[in-house]
Amino acid sequence: MTSQAAAADSWIPDRFACIDRRDADGFAGFLSESGTFRFGNQAPFHLPKEEYEDPADEAAGDE
Repeated sequence: MTSQAAAADSWIPDRFACIDRRDADGFAGFLSESGTFRFGNQAPFHLPKEEYEDPADEAAGDE
């Protein structure tokens, strides 16, 4: 693998690291303002970052 290809693939572990840390803001940083993200068969996520609410925060408030 060339260094250029390795650099192009570096976003993959960075993105999964954000997911593992449950870092919603970090993950949202990978999305463009006009992009959408779909996880499995869930509804697509396409809100502006300012309007995003972390479901983990909502669940913590229910306790």
